[in-house]
This record gives sequence, structure tokens and C-alpha cells, in this order.
Amino acid sequence: MQNPTERAKRLWRRAARTLRALLPEAYRREAEAEIVRNLRALVEGAGVREIGVYAPLLGEVDLGALYRVWEEEGKTLFWPRVERPGAPLAYRPARRSELVPGAYGVWEPPPGPPAALPEVLLVPGLLFSRTGYRIGYGGGYYDRTLSAYSGRAIGVSFAALLFADVPRDPWDVPLREIVTERETLSFPRGANFC
Repeated sequence: MQNPTERAKRLWRRAARTLRALLPEAYRREAEAEIVRNLRALVEGAGVREIGVYAPLLGEVDLGALYRVWEEEGKTLFWPRVERPGAPLAYRPARRSELVPGAYGVWEPPPGPPAALPEVLLVPGLLFSRTGYRIGYGGGYYDRTLSAYSGRAIGVSFAALLFADVPRDPWDVPLREIVTERETLSFPRGANFC
């Protein structure tokens, strides 16, 4: 039997996919450019050299332009890889040109030993809340990864997919920050745990 929170999340996921599909292309391009500026300022201000990134699924914020800049600047990009269902994501350093098609149709680094997690992880999702939570696709990969992560987890979202709050389970892990084209929200560590 599915718990009430999971039923609610399923409805929110469906609505988020519909809303995301309706975002005009011009809005997406402008918003992605602003998100890139906001993220670049945030990461540059912290002096970060190693960054956990993601290959976007259809409709997610595409940060390819930022990844190109970071690679040119000599930053190391760590990409997530699904090793097996029910496990946390395994991050490995790789250049974008080294990525291969992986689980769920997502571009991943090639197989190899996982690396230590970098000090910053960029986290995608279907939608986000102003309380620091996200709803992803339901596989739990990011929550399992973040539950053991002590670094800076930054959600990346279009402002149109940022809500006052979202349904959550006790195992859902809040982010440290969320960046949209309009704002950067910060959450004190532990402030959002229920």
C-alpha cells in the first residue's frame, strides 16, 4: 500500500512535468542564462575547484554553458552514475566528452572506482520548495546520496517550479541552497529537518 505522501508526490510530479513542458523556449533560454550567472557567482565566491554536476534530463535546467566555462578554467567536474538500484549515486571526475549513455538514458561517467564527493553538488529535480526540499523522479538516488553528504548541496530550478512547500517523507534530505533565475535561497544546516 502506498503511503499518502507518496500519492501526493506522484500528483506533484505529474503537475510539474506538465508545467515544465509548458515553459516557453524563450523563457527557458533566458532563465538558464540567469541561473548560470547566479551559480557561477556563488561557486566563484566560495573558491570551489571541484563540483558535482548533472547531465540534464528533458526539461531540467541545462547548465552546459557553465560546464564548458568551468572545464576551461580547470575546475574538475564530478558526474553521478547509477551503479545499482537502491544505492547512492557514485560520483566520478570526467570531462563532458568522456560521458557515456547510462541508466535511465542519462549521460554518466564511464565505470570505475567512485571518487570522494566534492565540496559542492548541484542537484536537479522536478520541483523545489522554499523550505529547501525537492521532489525528483521517485528513485531516491539523490536522497540516499545526500543523506551521507556533509558538503554544500545546491538545488537548481526554474523559478516557475519553486513552491512554498512540497510533500516530503522523513528520509527526504533538504538542500543547503536553491538557485533559480530570480534568487538564491539559503537554508541553515539542519533547519529544515522534521
